[in-house]
Amino acid sequence: MPPSRFERLQNYLQHLPEIHAAGELAAATSAVSAAFGLPTVMVGALLVRGDKVGGRFYFGNWSKEWTSVYLEKIFAEDPLVHEARRRMSPFTWSELWAEGDLPQAVRDVIEMGRQRGWQEGFAVPIHGPGGYLGLASFAGGPAALSPADRALLLALAHAAHQRGKALYGDKLDAAINLTRRELQTMRWVSRGKTDAQIGAILKLSATTVHYYVEQAKRKLGVRSRSQAVSELALRELLLRADL
Repeated sequence: MPPSRFERLQNYLQHLPEIHAAGELAAATSAVSAAFGLPTVMVGALLVRGDKVGGRFYFGNWSKEWTSVYLEKIFAEDPLVHEARRRMSPFTWSELWAEGDLPQAVRDVIEMGRQRGWQEGFAVPIHGPGGYLGLASFAGGPAALSPADRALLLALAHAAHQRGKALYGDKLDAAINLTRRELQTMRWVSRGKTDAQIGAILKLSATTVHYYVEQAKRKLGVRSRSQAVSELALRELLLRADL
């Protein structure tokens, strides 16, 4: 008798710490999600920059061709990206479609996925501290997911994301090196404080605070404070206890 979906997940979790390569991690994750009819996998993080959203892939089994097309032409309109920002709970493509008020560009993206044979998808937003936002996406189908199926896929998504982030999240622009003062300043910026308010907290002049903020923006390669905060949140640098 073949293993049940629960047994597949249990075996995956047991052997997950032994996986150290992206290809192996994608294959192992897909082997479990395929049991639910959703063999296509992509796991990564979203990077919010003001009104713009960027993405960082940790691992997946998309083809290079589709990945290139997606990043160049689809990502900006991807409904999974937009919905992940405003939802805490997992959702399916069918649930999005049924809402009926999706912009045509969003419907076009879903149709492109269906043309590739992906009739259904299951997306899991992963909200973390400091504004961090991860996303695990499974596609394939058709797939009729029961509440138990969704619970198992949710566990799979969180485990896969955690492993992917542990292996590849620390490689995101690792060369960026903000000073302790710059990080301290940006932590208060992330909490909505003005330069004057931050200066009072850190016993610095507002001019000095502004200098630290500008230095942080320059090192991060961004133009606005919100973009800088998003970059730091992605790396969880705003959570350091030694600031």
